[in-house]
Amino acid sequence: MANHNPNLEGLNEGRGKRPRLNNDTVAMRMSSETKEILTRTAVSYGCLYAGKGHIPTLLDKIARKELIVVLAPPPLPTDEEMKAIREAYLQNKAKKDNKER
Repeated sequence: MANHNPNLEGLNEGRGKRPRLNNDTVAMRMSSETKEILTRTAVSYGCLYAGKGHIPTLLDKIARKELIVVLAPPPLPTDEEMKAIREAYLQNKAKKDNKER
């Protein structure tokens, strides 16, 4: 249904329009989970465009060294992994001890 009484004053003042950034376009593929994580990260660092988390703004801040990407520490080994590491260590030690005799 058409609006018979449109109020165009707000549009004339620039309200309701997204600002143009005049940037180059870069296309990439990512999972929806990755996109959601990046969008939430963008929001947490104030990288917004039209009131939403904006991945290109996040990448721009990284490129301009306003944000620094740091490797996360590796996850701690599980109990099973610790046991396997310990067993491998003991086996290697036993082999070394046998060679030295």
